Formats: sequence, structure tokens, C-alpha cells
Amino acid sequence: MLLDYVVFLLLSGSLPEEILAQVLNLVEKEQCWPVEFIQAFVTMIPKASGGRPQDQRPITVLDVLYRLWGKGIVMEWTPQL
Repeated sequence: MLLDYVVFLLLSGSLPEEILAQVLNLVEKEQCWPVEFIQAFVTMIPKASGGRPQDQRPITVLDVLYRLWGKGIVMEWTPQL
């Protein structure tokens, strides 16, 4: 599938900026992100020296491209709020 190949190129860092811009424009137009961009990894990290489950908190790591796009959208809308 073509979308899988585009995702591969994006993740490998071998996709020119112009194509990346086209992909992000298509994402905005279609209002749908490729699954590979929106999957998150959740892990527990300790709050303090305690080892109990209550002494831990979750942290979620998202794809960098998705986070940067989101930050750009927030910065674009902030002056209008």
C-alpha cells in the first residue's frame, strides 16, 4: 500500500520536506492520521523511591511528527483565542 511506503519513508528520514508537507496537508484535508503516527507507548515511572503501584505515574510517548504537527496547529490557533 502506498500509505505504508510513505510512512516508511517518513520514519526512516529519507523523505524530502516538500513531500512531508504534502502528506501533512493531506492528513488535514482527510482528517485522518496514519495509525503509525498516532500510536502511543505508555509506561509507568516512579514518583519517588517507593516501589508500590500507587507510587508510580503513567507517561505516554507519541510520535514526534504528530506532536510537532499538533504544536503547530496550537500556535496557529492561539492568536485567535
